[in-house]
Parts: sequence; structure tokens; C-alpha cells
Amino acid sequence: QTGTLHLFAVAGLHVAIVARLLWTVAMVLRLPRKAATALIIPLLFFYAAITGLHTASVRAAVMSALLLGGIFFDRKVLALNSLAAAAFLILLFDSNQLFSSGFQLSFAVVGTIVLLADPIFVPFERVVAPDPFLPRVLLSRAQRFCINGGRKLASGASVSLAAWIGSLLLIYWYFYLVTPVSLVANLVVVPIAYFVLALAMLSLIAAPISSGLSIIFNNANWLI
Repeated sequence: QTGTLHLFAVAGLHVAIVARLLWTVAMVLRLPRKAATALIIPLLFFYAAITGLHTASVRAAVMSALLLGGIFFDRKVLALNSLAAAAFLILLFDSNQLFSSGFQLSFAVVGTIVLLADPIFVPFERVVAPDPFLPRVLLSRAQRFCINGGRKLASGASVSLAAWIGSLLLIYWYFYLVTPVSLVANLVVVPIAYFVLALAMLSLIAAPISSGLSIIFNNANWLI
């Protein structure tokens, strides 16, 4: 009823978070971009496989693989092209997916985010932007922190609003619900989901090295 069910089922959000975490790890380890891409793509499909190969996770894994493949081959990849390719490959495997609510919601939401998130971000950014006539060197550290925080909040709000618009008609059609509270709820719980998955990944990495460290990560995860 709050429009946050996607947090409790393995879906595109989780695959995207895992992809982001793996990319961060690769950058910390100073791996070359192509080597990082070659490592991350199979790990995303492995994650999708061990969590049940749900339509949303497969779509996200395919789309992420296509986007990352552009880095591997030094080619620019368009998000809508990648989304269409993911839809084509999934329907090639099982054309009945076209009539499932999960497939429709997954592609409608991501397509709307790709199309609308940036245009929505522009007016949101104006609200938190500093005076354009004030040189940035005159801004205090606290002001810069607030501005950067405001930009991140505006970015999250624009994605949340775009996702809500993309899912609105389908959610109403299938579940007879309209969930405007999800606009605020997602701003709070999606970052929490990011840290939950990050701590879980750290626990898995630490387990072969130190069981005590793994337990610390698990307890921190429980706290979050």
C-alpha cells in the first residue's frame, strides 16, 4: 500500500545497487575499466541467477550488461536502446512475459525514469541551487555541504517522481491503488537498502578472512 514492495523482492533496484557496489569495489582496487567490466557483468548474472531469475532482475542484469559493454568496447550506449534490447531478449526467451504485470511494471518504470528523471531534476535543482551571482569560493564548507546534499535529494526526488508516474496507471489497473506516499518513502528507504546490501557484500568478502569481522558487518546490517 505504500508503493515500496520493490524493496522486499529481488528486482531491478537490487541489481542496480549490486552493480554500483561492484563498480565501487573495482575502483577502490584500481582495476582497469575493461577488467572491471569483464568481472562485473558475469557477477550480475550470477546474482540474478541465485535470487531466482525474476523478470525484473534479468532485465536489470541484461540492461546493465549492455551499458557496461559499451565501456568494454569503447562505444557510447543509449539507455533506451539497452532497455529495448533487454525487452527483446527476454521476450525472445518467453513471449508470455509481455502479459505479466511484473514485466510491464519493470519496463514502464525504467523507461519513464530514463525519459523524465533529467527533465524533472532541472526545476528541483533550481530550488536548492545557490545564488548564481555568488562566486563558489565565497561559500562556506557548511553551505557547500548543504548544496551537495540538496542536489542529491533533488536527484533522488526526480527519480522517485518519474518512477511513480511510470507505475501509476499499471498499479491502479492491477491493484486499484494510488500511492503518493511512495514519493517520500523511497527517498528514505532506498538509501537504507543500499547500505543493507553493501554490508551484506562486505560480510561475504570478510567471511573467508575473519569470521569475527563478518559478524560485525552482520550486526551492523541488523541495526540498519
